[in-house]
Amino acid sequence: IDFFMEIRYGSVQSAEAILSRVFNYLPHKSVVDFGCGTGTWLWVAKAFGAQKVLGIDGTWVPKNLLMIDEQEFLPANLEAGVSVPHKFDLAISVECAEHLSPNAADGFVASLCKASDIILFSAAHPGQGGEHHVNEQPMTYWGEKFQQHGFLPIHIRSTLPQNDPRILWWYRDNIILFVKRDVYDSIVGKIEKC
Repeated sequence: IDFFMEIRYGSVQSAEAILSRVFNYLPHKSVVDFGCGTGTWLWVAKAFGAQKVLGIDGTWVPKNLLMIDEQEFLPANLEAGVSVPHKFDLAISVECAEHLSPNAADGFVASLCKASDIILFSAAHPGQGGEHHVNEQPMTYWGEKFQQHGFLPIHIRSTLPQNDPRILWWYRDNIILFVKRDVYDSIVGKIEKC
């Protein structure tokens, strides 16, 4: 419980700053979050217009701390890969992948790629440190895994408000979009217009 309470405020503030910007160019009527914790990013997504959300995380997440409805939360073992009932406009996975074993990385990325054609992603880089970080990797490591599913990276750090104190440094350092090749050009075009 202490872990979730400790990160809640910074997570909400970061989500507000980031999603208020990226929702200008990303579809977001339906959003799924892999490694959602208590649902902070989905709570913000709903405040910004998401109509259908699904948060996925382990059974250890305290239900009484959820910021989303309990029926919007799917307890699951992210190490084993997760199937969602349908495709979502947007999948989010922020600062989760480094908590999964290296053996789970390929399956985790495959689950994300099946869930949406657009993925807002971040994961701890080598040396970042943190609680139960067992697979800190450079973004090229993750990029190669997404590329195997036909997803290309879009670096969006420069599109975020510069020096915004609401964005925790690890989100600012690590945030990236992975977009399926067939929608890549349309997303890049929307970003350029913002």
